[in-house]
Amino acid sequence: MKKLFIVLLAVSLCSEIYSQGPWIQQVVPSPVRPLYSVNAVDANIVWACGVQGTVLYTSNGGANWLFRGGGALGSNTVYSIAGFGGANAICAVNSTQYGSIFRTSNAGLNWTEVYSQMGGFINAVKVTSQSVAYASGNPVSSRWLILRTTNGGITFDTTSRRLFQYGGEMGWPNAMEVIGSTIWLGTNNYRIYRSTNGGLTWYAAAVNMQNTYSIVFNSTFGFAVGDQGYYSTNSGINWTPNPNMPGSGEFHAVANTGTNYWYGRGSEIYYSSNSGASFFSQYTSPTNGIFRQLSFITSASGNILSTVRGWGITNTGEMAHYSDPFGVIKISSEVPQSFQLFQNYPNPFNPETKIRFNVPHSSFVTITVYNAQGEEISKLVSSILNTGSYEVSWNASLFSSGIYFCKLTADKFFEVRKMILIK
Repeated sequence: MKKLFIVLLAVSLCSEIYSQGPWIQQVVPSPVRPLYSVNAVDANIVWACGVQGTVLYTSNGGANWLFRGGGALGSNTVYSIAGFGGANAICAVNSTQYGSIFRTSNAGLNWTEVYSQMGGFINAVKVTSQSVAYASGNPVSSRWLILRTTNGGITFDTTSRRLFQYGGEMGWPNAMEVIGSTIWLGTNNYRIYRSTNGGLTWYAAAVNMQNTYSIVFNSTFGFAVGDQGYYSTNSGINWTPNPNMPGSGEFHAVANTGTNYWYGRGSEIYYSSNSGASFFSQYTSPTNGIFRQLSFITSASGNILSTVRGWGITNTGEMAHYSDPFGVIKISSEVPQSFQLFQNYPNPFNPETKIRFNVPHSSFVTITVYNAQGEEISKLVSSILNTGSYEVSWNASLFSSGIYFCKLTADKFFEVRKMILIK
């Protein structure tokens, strides 16, 4: 694979923006601070947080980031943050004496403490709807702090959610995943906890890695990363080491949208379009920062059926932004006579090309790109599409010159086109 060159651009604020393929470095308020958590609520509203009471907020996808920390948060470290939508959000703040949860209803202009535990340490907050959220913290008196709110973070309840400490185990910042009423919790003690009823009862699964820093799931399939990389195909009942995760050093972040997965390992972000069967390096931090967390969101706008946006934060205060190079666009609602994959245009191309295809009736459609060796390198479409004509783009900035193949599969139909990339 041809190595990427980091492009240095001058901006009006005399800051520097670096771009690598679909990733670009966004400008955040100075001074740059180490960041711990990022949460994309939608394609526009994103929150981030870090040391010294740092909270960052954007309502335009990161074109402008605003400092919304300090105040009631003081100079304490904000380890985790999550938005309910609109101007509402919660964050986990830890001082030398207390672990606390703060809430804002005006986009961070003011923060109010809604939960506090002496001697506690709140590791993670996760929002699952506009009213429900969960939080987890290190054990106090041999009992983990497992909290839930059903009123948008105004109050939190912990009385009925009991998970007792095993040995001297603790958690890690943001080492929690929540889907519906299923919760997964990472520890520093060779185990991952799972609850299927909102934290009322818990089960432990053994993993051969001491530290689990991040967990992500898509239905029953998921990844857990830390000292190593593991995957599960049965909702975390069992975990298996994943040998197909390149890079060096510890993993600190993993995220997904559908079958697309990303993880941060050291100063690099790796990407897979096939549920982790294979990964390749997609971005390298220009500041050699360690990626602490990733957050992705899939949205739709106008005739663009799906657009993926993502953000990654580092311990050097970097804010990396992913802008989907694809985007499935419906260009006509007329009923085609049959499935059809058209020749990409332009062809040859550098680095982006467009691919049009027809769908005569509602079907599960996939558009997949293969290299000359027949290896899948990118999945551009993988969803149910209604009748019509569509267009999707492929950005090949990360790939070297050569011959590639695009394949449309739907029902029992498939068609292949040859594409030529010249750099």
